Amino acid sequence: MPGEPSPSAASLPFRRIVVAVDASESAKHALAWGRALATHPDTQVWILHAAASPSLIMQTGGGLAGPVPVADLVRYEEERGRLLLEEARREFGDIPGHVETVLREGPPTMVLADFVREVRADFAIVGSEGRGPLGRLLLGSVADAARHRIDTDLLVARTDPPLDRIVAAVDDSPLSAQAALHALEFGRAFGVPVDLLHVLPAAYRGIPEEERRALTETLRDVQPALADPSVSLTVDFGDAAEVIVAHAEARGCDLIAMGCRGRSALGELVLGSVSREVSHRAHVSVLIAKEPAH
Repeated sequence: MPGEPSPSAASLPFRRIVVAVDASESAKHALAWGRALATHPDTQVWILHAAASPSLIMQTGGGLAGPVPVADLVRYEEERGRLLLEEARREFGDIPGHVETVLREGPPTMVLADFVREVRADFAIVGSEGRGPLGRLLLGSVADAARHRIDTDLLVARTDPPLDRIVAAVDDSPLSAQAALHALEFGRAFGVPVDLLHVLPAAYRGIPEEERRALTETLRDVQPALADPSVSLTVDFGDAAEVIVAHAEARGCDLIAMGCRGRSALGELVLGSVSREVSHRAHVSVLIAKEPAH
């Protein structure tokens, strides 16, 4: 059935996956993606939860109106974290890969970034929003910070698999090529088509066809993907983030793949601004290709 994980999902390159969880609804989407990707027996999945440290609880006041001893709040956070991880582990059931739960203490983004480096993870999954000490809502803060601090490819989960269609935003940057490769890998794993989308400024809309073709020919690194019959290339014009999100909605794409930074039509480096805007505006999951740690 199209969109369902197939045996070829085990061919995805990710073998060391960290799934960050908290008490938010979007963490359930992160768990669903972790479960879907853990189809190879050599896959190692860590389900990670960051409990609030005493210093963080003192800084935030614990989120409670009345005075409560910090030690009691710490015990509450630790117990809540253990229960949350137990429930998360049950979501994975009996899968081929190995699953481990990990409870750490500290700010969620720092804990996630440090743990990804510690275990040399090759993929991280977070929800699009999170909850901090004692369940306070952190609207996108962890996902936002993770885009900058995490040293590996990152999935910001807003929806569950399976998939129907994928769009990869491409330009002439190396990370764009990596995002296109991941889109193709996911497309093959889930048996769905892939759209490659190249966005040019609105001022380019009226340029002659031959000049437009010359601009798309700069996408040398993604040309091999076009040999796949399930892959198509579209050129559109306007604000990059706006066009990418609109394309995903119009075409029924439920996964957007893109580099954490790219290049404009004039070759200027665009430092994360587009991936940030897409992560905020999109109603679907976003896969962000990052440079591997050195």
